[in-house]
Amino acid sequence: MAAYSSAHTPKLSDRFKGKWFGRQLAETVDEFLRRLRPATTEGSEELQWIWISNPYLSLPPSDEGSENISIMCSQGASMLNELENITFRLQQKPPHQPAAMTSRDISIARDKTVTSILNLAVQMKITSGKWMLFPLVHEVDHVWSIIAHAVAANQLGTGAKVSPKREDPETRSRLICIYTHDFSDTEDVIRVLQKLKELGLVPCGSTIYYKCDAYTHLNIFSRNIWGITESLYDSTEIQNWATHTVV
Repeated sequence: MAAYSSAHTPKLSDRFKGKWFGRQLAETVDEFLRRLRPATTEGSEELQWIWISNPYLSLPPSDEGSENISIMCSQGASMLNELENITFRLQQKPPHQPAAMTSRDISIARDKTVTSILNLAVQMKITSGKWMLFPLVHEVDHVWSIIAHAVAANQLGTGAKVSPKREDPETRSRLICIYTHDFSDTEDVIRVLQKLKELGLVPCGSTIYYKCDAYTHLNIFSRNIWGITESLYDSTEIQNWATHTVV
């Protein structure tokens, strides 16, 4: 599990220093929240998201725009194209082949592609991912405040972002993403989920979803042509998995 302890961190990191859309270490969390209220702050080309980072984590430089992302996108796109071709060929099934057999073969090919993409993402160090919350507009400031304070206090993952006001009339909900550094570190992914539950942000019986950034880079969204599930984990499934794998 990723250890988010500040005991051995001599200096706080200021990831968004000089970037007005993120929390500055020179301001308190409450000052940041007053400066950029998600409920009323207008989005723009420059202000796509409002950000806060965990100051106790000294992370390597972002891979955003790096050669690693280019390589992953190129190779990942080839994998998806191959899956599309395989799916097309399998759908041209012999007249007497049961449809269930075709569906099974397509599912096997899809699972192999997903595994290859995730392995590639780990190899290229494109491992960040996020739990996603969709609070109603009239609740977004309150929910964001809880998350921002928890991130700043080293209780969640690497950081978080919230969508600003973008549409008029306003949509019913906003997106908040709570990041972890490595989607393959399921122990840490579950730890962050558990903290969100302790903070009262995941009501009993509800399900939230976790998506890896590699999928975002490859444009794997809902109802995609490959039939790949957009989310990597859901809170119910991963919690049950953790329960059944504890020895």
